[in-house]
Amino acid sequence: VFRTSWDAALHTLETRGIRGLYAGVAPTFLEIVPYAALQFGVYDLLRERWDSLQIRGNQATKSFVCGLAAGILAKAATH
Repeated sequence: VFRTSWDAALHTLETRGIRGLYAGVAPTFLEIVPYAALQFGVYDLLRERWDSLQIRGNQATKSFVCGLAAGILAKAATH
């Protein structure tokens, strides 16, 4: 167990080299790209739908509700 993140990073550099700091980057990208694409796409669709239904509310409310729903749906679909 390391006392700090810095200790962990130094240990990784000493034992695995610079490549050790990047272990796990590829799986992270494979996870993030579909999630982000789905979230932005759903967000845009929800905002368009909000406007077409003429739901009352200010811009902050629309952004919050659409962003929340898009995030939940994207997370559920990709994780």
